[in-house]
Amino acid sequence: MSDSSPKSRLPAAPRLTLHQAIRKLHPVSIHGSPATTFRGLTADSRCVKPGNIFIAIRGNTVDGHRFIQQSIAAGAVAIIADTPAPPSLVAHNATWIQVRNTAKALGALSSMVYGDPSRKMQLLAVTGTNGKTTVAHILYQLLTRTGFMTGFLGTTGYRYHRSSGLTNFTTPPPPRLQSILRAMHLSGMSHVSMEVSSHALSQERLHGIKIAVAGFTNLSRDHLDYHRSMESYGHAKARLFNDYAASACFNLDDPFGNELAEGCSLPSLTVSARGNSKANLYLSKLHVDISGSHAILRGIPDFEGLGISTGLVGPFNMENIIVALGMGYLAGGNPRLMVDALPDVTGAPGRLERVHGDPHIFVDYAHSPDALRNVLQTLNSMKKGRLICVFGAGGNRDIGKRPLMGETAASLADIVIVTSDNPRTEEPSRIIEDILAGANSASRFGKIHVEPDRRRAICLGVELATRDDILLLAGKGHENYQETATGRVHFDDREEIRKAIAIL
Repeated sequence: MSDSSPKSRLPAAPRLTLHQAIRKLHPVSIHGSPATTFRGLTADSRCVKPGNIFIAIRGNTVDGHRFIQQSIAAGAVAIIADTPAPPSLVAHNATWIQVRNTAKALGALSSMVYGDPSRKMQLLAVTGTNGKTTVAHILYQLLTRTGFMTGFLGTTGYRYHRSSGLTNFTTPPPPRLQSILRAMHLSGMSHVSMEVSSHALSQERLHGIKIAVAGFTNLSRDHLDYHRSMESYGHAKARLFNDYAASACFNLDDPFGNELAEGCSLPSLTVSARGNSKANLYLSKLHVDISGSHAILRGIPDFEGLGISTGLVGPFNMENIIVALGMGYLAGGNPRLMVDALPDVTGAPGRLERVHGDPHIFVDYAHSPDALRNVLQTLNSMKKGRLICVFGAGGNRDIGKRPLMGETAASLADIVIVTSDNPRTEEPSRIIEDILAGANSASRFGKIHVEPDRRRAICLGVELATRDDILLLAGKGHENYQETATGRVHFDDREEIRKAIAIL
């Protein structure tokens, strides 16, 4: 369902006065009338409508302050900027509010405009390099199946009650985020399971949000084109717990999860899928195979001795499950009811999603070295024949991870087919060369195939796979498009697999 459908149309913001807004902003200076009324706000000058507030954000590539005059011309009744009002503003009927941080101002005002919905529901927010989409999906299903009216918000979109839509962001910008949360509240949701990205945390998109329960999965290399260092990346993730959360759940199977747990002053719960008895809740007798996973819960008395059974494959999915159980417990979920619901819980779209059996063919969103390693190690432990991996790397993103992904694939898969992912404006052959720099160092002769056309690469993988083999298409997962220098076109790995099977 698209956002244009009546069922998913989000409620409009109410009309308010700048007096109300100013109380949230602690402004440096005000030029103009604070009695002006406004309706809605935006940080995108292209979206300004008469009566809006325009908030000028200094982004990585675009500075919103350059579009202030354009926004006034489009009907903005107020400007929020981090600079004083220029003399030329006198000629325009717009109030200028100077603040120290416009990104925080956008979050605070968005929350106010939409009625502070995060304070009227329990928001359960998960962050981490890998697994957050799956955890959020599992948590959404567990809470729903145990009696809570629950909404979902993340990479794959949002849904609540009978409404759904796409956002184009793991964590949307504040006006969009708050409008979705308001719609969920008005529809009777008591809980929201959501993902939080490191970009959102560093860009203050959660400013003005109250998180009831925050969860952490893991930290590994990704997004270094944006964060520049692992230290900065980790610091961004930690902000969810330091700045927004009332309680926390940490995965002790991850070193950074241990670090966060040790430094956390919040009411918290620790979990482990690898049998770490130092965790408050941990698994024992873990068994995984190609059909699913099984284990016994230990630790917290309410969970002690309960058996877990799920169709989700792999140890890392058991990590996702136990983080979801911990978060659900902190939010008031009944342990036995949540465990009883697990056999019917499905994974997130495109996260080790089984598309075909005999041979077993999976798609997965793994687009970092650690994520690729996890999924390949999992499938390797279950194979009867060969493991075939088709993957690429995104253009205009962290170049340093490409040879690492190549090395990982070549060392863990029996056959590797290197292809395009979302090359964006980069030349696909350049990206492939970067991958091969690592793949060739870890491969034996004849193991690596190169096919830049992803559709042909998928056909080659399907053609090579025999009955006992496992074929993995990694990198794009749930995505139904491919981004190239000429724009975005429809492309879904799952559809292409089915087409390739049909013609063979």
